[in-house]
Amino acid sequence: DITRFDLVKTVNHSIDLVSRMLEKKNIQLEVSFFAEEIIVNLDESKMDQILNNILYNAIKFTNPNGKIKINTNIYKEKEVLHITIEDNGIGMPNSIRENIFSKTITHHREGTRGEEGTGLGLSITKNLMTSLDGKIEIESEENRGTIVHLYFYKY
Repeated sequence: DITRFDLVKTVNHSIDLVSRMLEKKNIQLEVSFFAEEIIVNLDESKMDQILNNILYNAIKFTNPNGKIKINTNIYKEKEVLHITIEDNGIGMPNSIRENIFSKTITHHREGTRGEEGTGLGLSITKNLMTSLDGKIEIESEENRGTIVHLYFYKY
């Protein structure tokens, strides 16, 4: 359901949900909002799921004492809300990155501390993004980290 909500509060809620995981791995989180309040019209429940999936993966694949950055921007000329979640974790080899959004080819990888997963998180996230008329792109380099770009065109 499309509702009007403050993206800052939603992002902070997602951070609260993973704060224990961040502490356990001593991961530093840096968050940058372009405004104190960012009012959007989207499905907040789907936004929660998207942020939680991406944050969980960032933590899962970031080594202890690593760093994660969340950044938000609105490009008014293009009418795009852009959120990036960047980590300095283990990154992805090309063999995984090529099919990362596939529902049929799953990539089950343990995290840096043996964290489990189904390998379906990014496929689900892509479907959620599509349902919000959004787009997800991933840049990743093995042993260097990953940047997830979330683009929302109708916000």
